[in-house]
Amino acid sequence: MPICKMARVTILSISVGKSEQYGGFWGIGGEPGNSAEWNLAFTVADQQKVKRFDGIVDDSIIAISIPFVVDLNSIGEDQLRVSVSGEEIDGSSANDVIPMAEYIITPKDNWVEGKTYTANAYSENFSYSFDFRVECADLRESEQPLADNKPMLLRYDGIWTPGNDGRPIVWGWTFEDLKKRNEHLFAKGYRLAHQESYKVNSGGRLYNAIWTPGNDGRPIVWGWALEDLKKKNGECFNSGFRMSHMHSYEIAPGERRYDAIWTPGNDGRPIVWGWTLEDLRKKNDQLYTQGMRMFLQQSYEVARGQRRYDAIWVPGNDGRPIVWGWTLEDLKKKNAELFGSGFRMSHMHSYDVAPGQRRYDAIWTPGNDERPIVWGDTFGDFQKKNGELYAAGMRLSFQHMYDIA
Repeated sequence: MPICKMARVTILSISVGKSEQYGGFWGIGGEPGNSAEWNLAFTVADQQKVKRFDGIVDDSIIAISIPFVVDLNSIGEDQLRVSVSGEEIDGSSANDVIPMAEYIITPKDNWVEGKTYTANAYSENFSYSFDFRVECADLRESEQPLADNKPMLLRYDGIWTPGNDGRPIVWGWTFEDLKKRNEHLFAKGYRLAHQESYKVNSGGRLYNAIWTPGNDGRPIVWGWALEDLKKKNGECFNSGFRMSHMHSYEIAPGERRYDAIWTPGNDGRPIVWGWTLEDLRKKNDQLYTQGMRMFLQQSYEVARGQRRYDAIWVPGNDGRPIVWGWTLEDLKKKNAELFGSGFRMSHMHSYDVAPGQRRYDAIWTPGNDERPIVWGDTFGDFQKKNGELYAAGMRLSFQHMYDIA
């Protein structure tokens, strides 16, 4: 029995070596022109999707980002087969067969979470390889109706940074499944780096999470009261760990709970919880002069119109621009200005101040990478974007989800 019942296999990209045998004038010795049309069939287990690509040229990369969700228990043989095949469309003669590239995982659950696999194919007229990624997909899609048949209209903000690691990600997992997945990935050399949870209409909580490669201890807590969290932070601090991520939420009026992650460190790492914005800004100014820079913040309403902030600072000497309560339009303008000045957005948090009026807090750090960002994507668009950027060498480093229903 595989650890995961369902596997998500995403065809990421195709690297084209030779797209066709081209000839000279009138196609003598090969096809005319310098580009080809490929009609490709992507097959995972017993599922197949077909897509046509025009303008294929030699030594190019085609972004694919086609996902399959496979029930591993329904596969008769103990193999997970992933393949690409097809034909080159000829306007003047019979279509040419493109050789099949196939990767077989044996046994069918013998894959590494988030790892990219590659298969190649060659013939006289064609050469190419394709990449695909396998992840556990034992989750309930976040935009489907929940147990009480009331759909949630979830939207996603995200930031990607350059990377080439596996970067496992889950969306909409129960707490029990998240803990099992964390234990499984811990044994595989991945550590939980980012998480958030949200209450669904049926009363439960679901989790989104990101893992990155690591071999440290990585203490984690879920659902702790603030008093207990502070005690735990003191213990972890004395043991050489520093809080690197936290997320808070309300389980009942006046009852707030925290999830948190600690990573190895020996810096001071100031943290505040439940501060007003005015006090937070004063604290930030004070810590700035002491060589500390804010790298994480979140806010929440404790009463109508009364917002409170949690924040973490780390050592630094950069400029570190920060904004609070900006509209999305103004935030995008600010991001473009700072991008041109050598700063990249590293963290953001959004919230409603009134129905349909969303505001953003954000932090920028020095950088010169592309740093793709999306705001307000649907779950499907967000997953598709992540697949495209994964193939382009970008990894999701931050995500924030909210319900607009």
